[in-house]
Amino acid sequence: MRPARDAWSGLAGRAGAGAVLLIALAISVAPGVYYPILAASLVLFSIPVLVLYFVFQQQFIEGLTAGALTH
Repeated sequence: MRPARDAWSGLAGRAGAGAVLLIALAISVAPGVYYPILAASLVLFSIPVLVLYFVFQQQFIEGLTAGALTH
């Protein structure tokens, strides 16, 4: 694997679950970050997760309870 020319190409070229976290970390420490837009995007991306949780809340709790109980 050849070395990346800059941080963005190195982060974007990696596959796996940690790649999104690495890109988010790189954005957060990059100079010139506009934090209100970053905060708004975090809120907007968390809304679908919360909606799915509230829609499937009963199944989520049942799964946690079933996994915690020993027979």
